[in-house]
Amino acid sequence: MKTFIVDVISNIFENGGGFVWKGRNFVLVINEKDNVAVAMIDLFAGETVAVRGRSGLKEIQVLDNIPRGHKIAISEIKKGEPVIKYGEIIGFASTPIMKGSYVHNHNIVGRCGSCE
Repeated sequence: MKTFIVDVISNIFENGGGFVWKGRNFVLVINEKDNVAVAMIDLFAGETVAVRGRSGLKEIQVLDNIPRGHKIAISEIKKGEPVIKYGEIIGFASTPIMKGSYVHNHNIVGRCGSCE
């Protein structure tokens, strides 16, 4: 299992991804095109995480409680703009999403849905 995880992580970095660190725990940025990251632990409003990718390091204030396995916005996403994970569009913002916000079905619609 550890070998698989290391291979996946190596693959992620080779393909432009990075990590968002919170102490020794992290959330995962899968592709450098992504505007969301995946929380690998529960995140709580008021905490700060740092995004480390090929473009350097930036800090993000966590605005909402975000459960492990769910998405956090790592940049501002305007209403109607694509939500990008895996380097691919996974939906569109149904409302403006602030950097550090919880991203889930309450503020995104599917690729075939309408933002209106």
